[in-house]
Amino acid sequence: MATGPTLIDQLVDVLEDLLIENRAYNSTLEHLPPQARDLADRLIAVAKADPKLREMIRERFSPFRNQAPEQAIEGLLKLLQKNKDVN
Repeated sequence: MATGPTLIDQLVDVLEDLLIENRAYNSTLEHLPPQARDLADRLIAVAKADPKLREMIRERFSPFRNQAPEQAIEGLLKLLQKNKDVN
C-alpha cells in the first residue's frame, strides 16, 4: 500500500518553503539602496509591533492551541498552504 507524506512531513515542507521565501525576501532587501533597506526594516518592525496585526494573526492560529496534535497539524497545514498560495 503506497502512502503519501505524513501530515507532519507536509507541514514541515510548507514551513521550509515559507522560510526559504522569507530568506529570499531578506536577501532581496539586502540588495536595495541603504535608504530603501532602512525603510523596509522600519516597516517590518512596525508591522511586528502592531498589536492589531499581532492579534489578527493570533486569532487565526488560536483554534489549534487546544486541539489534539493530529487535528492541529492538519488544520495548520491547511491554513499555511492556503496562505502560501496567496503570497
